[in-house]
Amino acid sequence: MPLNTITDGAIPDTIRALEQWICWREDDRDGKPTKVPIKPYRTSGTPFASATDPRTWRDFETALTYHRESTSRTDGIGFVFDPEAEIVGVDLDNCRDPNSEELELWAANIIDRLDSYTEISPSGTGIHVLVEGELPAGRNRRGDVEVYDRDRFFTVTGAHLSGTPAEVARRQDALLAVHHEFVQTAGEDESTTLTETTAHAASNGAAGVGDDDTPTQPVGPNSGLRRKFGRDPPAVDDPALEAALHGLSPDEIPDPVPRTIDEVAGPGVDLPDSELLRRAMGSKSGDTIQGLLDGDSSLWSGRDSRYPSQSEADMGLCFYIAFWTGGDPERMDRLFRDSGLMREKWDRRHYGNGASYGKVCIARTLLKLDDYYDPPSKSTTESETPTPEEQPPPSVSQPSVDDESAIEHAQRLATEVQQQERELAAQQERIHELEAQVQWYRRLVASLGVDSSEEEAVTPTATDVARSLGSDATTADESEETPGVTDRLRRWLS
Repeated sequence: MPLNTITDGAIPDTIRALEQWICWREDDRDGKPTKVPIKPYRTSGTPFASATDPRTWRDFETALTYHRESTSRTDGIGFVFDPEAEIVGVDLDNCRDPNSEELELWAANIIDRLDSYTEISPSGTGIHVLVEGELPAGRNRRGDVEVYDRDRFFTVTGAHLSGTPAEVARRQDALLAVHHEFVQTAGEDESTTLTETTAHAASNGAAGVGDDDTPTQPVGPNSGLRRKFGRDPPAVDDPALEAALHGLSPDEIPDPVPRTIDEVAGPGVDLPDSELLRRAMGSKSGDTIQGLLDGDSSLWSGRDSRYPSQSEADMGLCFYIAFWTGGDPERMDRLFRDSGLMREKWDRRHYGNGASYGKVCIARTLLKLDDYYDPPSKSTTESETPTPEEQPPPSVSQPSVDDESAIEHAQRLATEVQQQERELAAQQERIHELEAQVQWYRRLVASLGVDSSEEEAVTPTATDVARSLGSDATTADESEETPGVTDRLRRWLS
C-alpha cells in the first residue's frame, strides 16, 4: 500500500483520544530503510520527535493534519506507547502475502488469540495488533514477533484487518500467554526465526507449496507437529486439520496422526435439528447455548464475561454443537452459520495453507472432543397407544381396582426413571464441559511456565468438581478473590 495512505475512519477511538501521536518518514540509514519519528508540528529546532519525550507528541488530529498539509515530508502518522495508557503493541513481521493477503499459520494463531484491533503495516507484509494490558518483564523480541508498551512507536495506517475487532480490547491473559510462548521462551534453536521454513516439511496437501520447486509451508517453532516429529511430520491432506494440528501441544496430537477431517469426526446423531436444539436448550447449559446461538455479546464483551473474547465464544459454541451433533462437521458448520456468532471471518482464508477460520475452529474442536451426546433409547416402560390389532380380545377381563393401582405405580416409576435418565445425561454433559475447561486451564498454566507438579497440586479433576456440584456448587464463587488465571478458571467453572 502507498506509505501516505491513511484510513483514519477505522482507527479506534481508544487510541485516537490519547495525546501520543507523532509523524514519521522513511529514511535510508546505513543502507537500511528506517522509519524516523518526526514532530507533528512546525518547529524552528530539530524536526525529529522522540518516543521517550512526551513534549514532542501531540493529539491525533494535530498529527494527521500536519502529515496531510505540511510542506515537510512525512510518510504517515505513528502512535507512541506509554505504559500509563496500558496499550501494548504486538508487531508481526514477514507474515502476510500482500498479493494473496494470506497469513502465515503462526501469525494467524497470534491474531486469533489476541482478538483485538489489528491492522496491516505500511509494507503490506506485516501486522500490528493493539491490545489493552500490561506487558510482563522480560525480552521484547524474538524472531519476527515484537511486543512493546513503552519507548517505541507503531506506524498506524487504519488498514483494518478484516474479521478482527474494530476496537482495542483488553486481553491480559492472552497477552501473557503469547508473550511467554512467542517472545520470552527460547525456541529449540535460538537462531531459528518464525519465518524460516521448516526444511523438508511436506506441504500436507496445501496447494502451491511444498513441491520440489516451491518453498515449504512456514510454521512457527512452537508447532505441535514440529515439536513432536521434528522436520518430517506425517502428511495431512486437509488444510484446516493441518492448521489445527500445528496448534496442539505434542501430547495432544492423536496417534496415528489423522489425515482427513472424516478421521476425527464423530458418529453423528440421528435427530432433526429442531429436536436436537430442543434437547440442548433443555440441558443445564441451555441458557449459555441459547445466548451463543443468539450472538449475545455480553458473553464475551465484559471484563467478567464467560468468554474472554468473541473468538473463544466461537470455540465455545463449536464445542456445544459438536457434542450435541455427535461430532458431525457438516452439521456443525450449518448450525454455526445459522447462529448470531456468524461473521465474515468464518469463511475468510485465514491461514497460509489456505484454510479458513471456520473450518479450523471445527477441526480444533473435533481434535479435542472425545465424547458426544448419545440419545437414550426409547424406554419400554413408556405408555403407548396400542394399534387395533393389539387390542385385548373380549374374553380378557378388565383390570381390578388393585390392578389399576399397580398400573399407576408402574407409570410413576417409569416417569421417575425418565427423569433420572435426563438428569444423568445432563450430569454427563456437565462433566465433559468441566473436563474441557480444566484442560484449557492446564494448557494456559503450562504456557505461562508454571511447574506441572504445582499445577496438579492445586488443580481439581473435572470429576472432583462434578461430584461437588450437588453439595458444594457455590464453592468457586465464595472462595477468596484470586487474580489472574485462577480467577479465570473460577469464572469458567461457575
